[in-house]
Amino acid sequence: MNQQYWGRQCSITRIQRQIHEAEKYMKVEEQTKAKGNSILYAKAHRDVSTIDQKVKVRFQTKRKQGRDLIRSKAVQNKCT
Repeated sequence: MNQQYWGRQCSITRIQRQIHEAEKYMKVEEQTKAKGNSILYAKAHRDVSTIDQKVKVRFQTKRKQGRDLIRSKAVQNKCT
């Protein structure tokens, strides 16, 4: 209930999907590294780091939005 109230449920599901995608790329990354295929390894590594960065940014943004929302609610309650 609390997660849905703050609108986090859908974003958590989306992040879980991205993490699953990153894990898939990491498997490819490990396999290509073992085979010694440097071009595929570089591409897989780049994909993993890009997804990782997106997840970090989205998480920080959501956390900041949540804090701002809590602050604004506190100010509203204080004023009334």
